[in-house]
Amino acid sequence: MIARKLITLAACASMLMLGACATKNTPYAGGSHINDGWGAAHEMTAADQMANPEAPVTDAGPEGLDASTGERVAERYYKGQDTQQTRKARSIVISD
Repeated sequence: MIARKLITLAACASMLMLGACATKNTPYAGGSHINDGWGAAHEMTAADQMANPEAPVTDAGPEGLDASTGERVAERYYKGQDTQQTRKARSIVISD
């Protein structure tokens, strides 16, 4: 008799929990907000490429950067790369 009441109580509790998960008022009912914009950047890039397929082959440089400024920026960048210290990983020796 007690076992039957416990089984009935457990069955009712599980049905209530399943019913609560099925409602649309939960915070996860509509999915994550991250998924709303999933792939938007890829779709915009594809649309831009279809609108102007010859865009990558133009010879125009970036706007607002003249040749002498670009050369100075590149020199400073490469000089910084040459003077930057190289990281060394620790060596681990395992012996018998």
